[in-house]
Amino acid sequence: MKKLIQNFQFKILILTLILALLVYILKNTMLPQIQNWVYVSLIYYFLLNVIIYKITHKINVSPRKSVNSVLIATMLRLFCTLTFLIIILLINDIKDISSIILFLFFYFCYLVFEIYHLIYKLRPQI
Repeated sequence: MKKLIQNFQFKILILTLILALLVYILKNTMLPQIQNWVYVSLIYYFLLNVIIYKITHKINVSPRKSVNSVLIATMLRLFCTLTFLIIILLINDIKDISSIILFLFFYFCYLVFEIYHLIYKLRPQI
């Protein structure tokens, strides 16, 4: 179990670094208007996913609780994401649509990553 959590953390750290590199390349080439809070959002998503993953894997004792915990985790992630975005938009004076789209793109990247990780765990090991 501990190895599985560490494996997940390592993979999500790699995903975060790849996305940070993508933002850096985009900011220095095509979209210089991308704001710096996008890097903070990557750290936020990394921490949010690690915390939610640890919480849901402590609850998983039966198949029914496992399904419920995944659904609750998905809703919690959506709520936390929207809360973070609203706070950033209220604090920040400049409303840049490319940064907001990039933020939502990160949400979908991390969501797809977690769904892939869940499906991979459900497949029988050959």
